[in-house]
Amino acid sequence: MPESDQRADRSAERRPTAPLAPGPEVLVADATPVFLAGALAILHDAGLAARAIEPAALALPLGSGAGRAALVLDASLGAEPAARDVVARVAGSSDVAVVLVLERLVGPHLLDALDAGALGLLHRRCQADELLAAVTAALAGSTWVAPPIAALLRSEARARSAGSPPASLSRREQEVLRRLATGATNAAIGQALGISEHTVRNHVRAILAKLGVANRTDAVTTALRRGLVDLPG
Repeated sequence: MPESDQRADRSAERRPTAPLAPGPEVLVADATPVFLAGALAILHDAGLAARAIEPAALALPLGSGAGRAALVLDASLGAEPAARDVVARVAGSSDVAVVLVLERLVGPHLLDALDAGALGLLHRRCQADELLAAVTAALAGSTWVAPPIAALLRSEARARSAGSPPASLSRREQEVLRRLATGATNAAIGQALGISEHTVRNHVRAILAKLGVANRTDAVTTALRRGLVDLPG
């Protein structure tokens, strides 16, 4: 081999190689060990770099160093309405896109979570492909919302645009409303909650007034549509 070619080869050997571009990372913060393990397994099987983080880490600036990252966040770690504060802090102080995992399909803080910067909304009973779709969209800077949650968002958006924000029910009113949704009578509700039938009637009247409806059936329908109570069953 000519000497000039040998010098070129040695020079090429000494030339530093560019580092490989790091791939996206997915962080998972969840209080339920089974969901946490399952989410990590699904993400790993899809070829994504994923790791669990402690809830305490949410108070610190997050960043993977990869330039692209997603956080699958258990909404209960910032119990509503504080979940949106956690989302806002993470989304506002890092390059980490947030996918919020909801325990229950309840409102009325879903739009607030999106306003705070969440790019994904999932139910805890989601399928593997839904989790991957939400994470993939978040890593790309896009929004992905599970279909049942999208329906609640549309209802909440309509209420906002009409100038009538979703009603705020007291804890006791929610308990009464949940039992109304099962078809329970005032007497049965009173017995279950340890209050008088007269008190139940007062709660029902307050619920109707807050929801702006005329009867129990409409109250249940409106509350379920707005996500103010869990679906019975």
